[in-house]
Amino acid sequence: NSILWNKSAVEIAFLYDQQWELEIADSCFFGNSCVKNGFSGISFVIGKPPIMWLTGNLTLYPQFADTTNSDFHLSDSSPCIGQGSREYMSADSDFDGVSRPFPPGSQPDMGAFENPLGSALSVQSKEEVNSHYIFDHYPNPFNETINITYSLPNPQNVHIAIYNLRGQIVKVIVDEFQTQGDHRITWNSGQLSSGIYLMSFSADQYQKIMRTTCLK
Repeated sequence: NSILWNKSAVEIAFLYDQQWELEIADSCFFGNSCVKNGFSGISFVIGKPPIMWLTGNLTLYPQFADTTNSDFHLSDSSPCIGQGSREYMSADSDFDGVSRPFPPGSQPDMGAFENPLGSALSVQSKEEVNSHYIFDHYPNPFNETINITYSLPNPQNVHIAIYNLRGQIVKVIVDEFQTQGDHRITWNSGQLSSGIYLMSFSADQYQKIMRTTCLK
């Protein structure tokens, strides 16, 4: 469930260390990981342990959000979304503290961060979706109330919910069939504790998840 993608052509190197007199001799397993240049990205400097190249590995660019600013979250169109495996031992949460896998019931993502989507959007479908749907909320951070605005290209079922970082539902705000056009909802958070939450908006085949912060 890892991503090995650096600037060099070699991602993994095996060698004999004279200082500790250690040589890697056990088998090494690679599965459901994104490795630059695949098997050819492995360099055997000294010694050659058995390499078990399992199923589910990718050699596609992982499409990080913004490498220039060291943001290694996965973009919504990353091929690494949902391509990990729950058969391997992995952490219960990612580096942001988000429960893995997220959304619940999906496969984990490759890499250190879970993308809010369960599967990647193609670039084409993402552009089509953004041209028809508008979803936003403000203010962010919020205190007691938060305004939710969205536009529907046609009548359809709408589901809006708040999740905590463990993927548990905190509050279902909307779950009903709604008419075409612009909509605005003001939600009172009530006794909601301060913290970071995920707001999920879904309508037909479209889904968007945004982070929001409650400060009290």
